[in-house]
Amino acid sequence: MLCTGVALYGTSHIHPMDAFQAGKSFFDSIGQPYTGASYYALLSDGDHEGDHDIFEVSCEELYERIKCEQVSSFWIYSQQRGTLPWDAAFTCQSGEFGRLPHLAAHVDMKSDDVHRAMSNWLGITAERLDVPYGIIYTANKLTAALHYAAGDNGTFIFPFEDGFAFKHANHGLYDRQSQYIESMLRMVYPYNLLNEHHLLMKMGDQPLRDWINGSTERGILRSIGQDRWMWEVMDEHLAVVNQACGAADMLVAWRPERPKKLVKKLP
Repeated sequence: MLCTGVALYGTSHIHPMDAFQAGKSFFDSIGQPYTGASYYALLSDGDHEGDHDIFEVSCEELYERIKCEQVSSFWIYSQQRGTLPWDAAFTCQSGEFGRLPHLAAHVDMKSDDVHRAMSNWLGITAERLDVPYGIIYTANKLTAALHYAAGDNGTFIFPFEDGFAFKHANHGLYDRQSQYIESMLRMVYPYNLLNEHHLLMKMGDQPLRDWINGSTERGILRSIGQDRWMWEVMDEHLAVVNQACGAADMLVAWRPERPKKLVKKLP
C-alpha cells in the first residue's frame, strides 16, 4: 500500500506546544484518532555526550511534559490495525537530537481525498506557524516516508534524485545549506508549499511564477495566504517539470540521469 507524507521545513522557530496542536489537527483532518505518543530525552547515564532514547507515553502525558517545557522533539501516532510502525504519525523534530529540524505527518494510504485533506492541513499549518516551505509526496511504505522527511538513509522518491544531497545540504557539507527556504527546492512534488522568494527564482530569463503560469502541464499556483502559494503538479508531468527545474539548478537533490555505458562485444 502506498503512503502519503507531508514535510515542513524552516521550523526551528516553532514552539513544541504549537507543533503539538498542529499534530492534533492533522489527525482531525484525516479522520483518524491519535492513540499514543513518544518523546526524545537525553540519557543521564549514557556512554557518550548526547546519548538519548525515545520514551513511550500517553498523549495526555506528552502534553503535560511539553507544557512544563521538558520535551522539544516528539511523535504522536495512530495505531488501530496493528500495522508497523503505525497507521498514521506526526512528528516534531527540533534538531536537538541530531536530526534535521522539521515537522512531518504521514498516513498509510494514498487517495485523492487524503491528498486534498493533507494539502488543506499543510496550507493552514504553514500560515499559522509561519512555515516557509513544505512538500507532499508519496512513498511505497510508511517507514520510507518517515526517512524521506528527515533526509535519512539515502531515501529517494524519484529515480532522478540524489537521496543523500538534501541532508548533506542541511548539515553544511555543501554550499547550498538551507537554501531551500528561499532560493532552491528539494525536488518538485505533487504539492509544493512555496513562498515569494521561490517564485522569484529564475527559469532562464523569467521568474518561476511566470514559467509555471505559461503552461497547464507545469501545474497550477494557488494562493493559500499571505506570501504563500501551493504549486500543484499532476503525477504524469512530474518527470518533465523536475527535468526543467533541475536543468535550471533550482533543485537541491536533482541528479541528472547518467548515460548508459556502451558495452563492447567480444570479438
